[in-house]
Amino acid sequence: MDRLAAILTEGRERGELEATLDPGTTAATVVAVLQGGYVLARAAGSVEPFDQAVTGVLALLAAHTPRG
Repeated sequence: MDRLAAILTEGRERGELEATLDPGTTAATVVAVLQGGYVLARAAGSVEPFDQAVTGVLALLAAHTPRG
């Protein structure tokens, strides 16, 4: 999770993500959502729950992308 937080910090410093984004809590959220999506996918015997989790995380990150 530390590596993901570092990558998010880099993105924030480069202006690719909003300055208000908290890299640590965002990294924890991304990991939790993807792990949960994996568990749900395994239980359902389908990749759909995992795909939905990935799509949701990407939408959340996109919402923190500065508008240019």
